[in-house]
Amino acid sequence: MKKPVPLKLYLYSIPASSGVVSATTKKITKTAAEHAPLLKVAFDFEHGHLRLEGDWQYLVTSSKHSKASWLNYHRERVYINAALYPAYPINLNDDATDGLVFTLQGNIEDGGHTAPCSGLLSIERIWENYGPRWTISCSLYDLAFVNCEIKINLPIL
Repeated sequence: MKKPVPLKLYLYSIPASSGVVSATTKKITKTAAEHAPLLKVAFDFEHGHLRLEGDWQYLVTSSKHSKASWLNYHRERVYINAALYPAYPINLNDDATDGLVFTLQGNIEDGGHTAPCSGLLSIERIWENYGPRWTISCSLYDLAFVNCEIKINLPIL
């Protein structure tokens, strides 16, 4: 029997760099680029909570199927708080973990207004020559706008 490898809390951050910021937003101060990450996310699987903070321009431009009109939907930074269901620690050594899907329900705010959002989070194991690699895929829909989807794919290190 394999020893359990529990995933209770997953934290991930993409720091801002002047090259990436200028390519996505074209209008950010040096101070903001040095201090505010492009993406900061926490998935709390044990307690069922998602907390995401990010640069809206970066989130839209990094999503494969985004539309240019989505860039105007929010101000520079957005904050997403959502419930993650079901809530429980994930055993990465359990074969049944591959392909798990969780629902997300919450709010997205940008300092100017708050809107509901919903989505799905999935955990997938990808087999490579050196062994398995895990990824988290998260699709969030801003329900205030038609078909506005933010897709985030992150490695589980």
